[in-house]
Amino acid sequence: MKSSRKLHESNPQATKLIWFDNVDIPGVDKLCLAGFGLADTELYQDYLRHGNIWYVVFEVQKRGIVVGITRNSVITLFSKSTVREFMDYIVEGILTLIE
Repeated sequence: MKSSRKLHESNPQATKLIWFDNVDIPGVDKLCLAGFGLADTELYQDYLRHGNIWYVVFEVQKRGIVVGITRNSVITLFSKSTVREFMDYIVEGILTLIE
């Protein structure tokens, strides 16, 4: 699913972690980058050439929550939130990416 990459690149300063899988480097299964502004780094571009984004953890700044999403749309909430608030975010912020 390209939405993990789209999500990260739409607001790279909010991204906290990016995991890559399907890495074509012998002996390496997964790679991870951590930090802010990752899309602007040469290492991020290099990892994209060698693997696929599998999982992104990011901050939804206007809602004050931290969320993780996998390539196959498994969503994890790392912050306190009501079920209704989380569902509203999924409908408004995530489903629009995967439609």
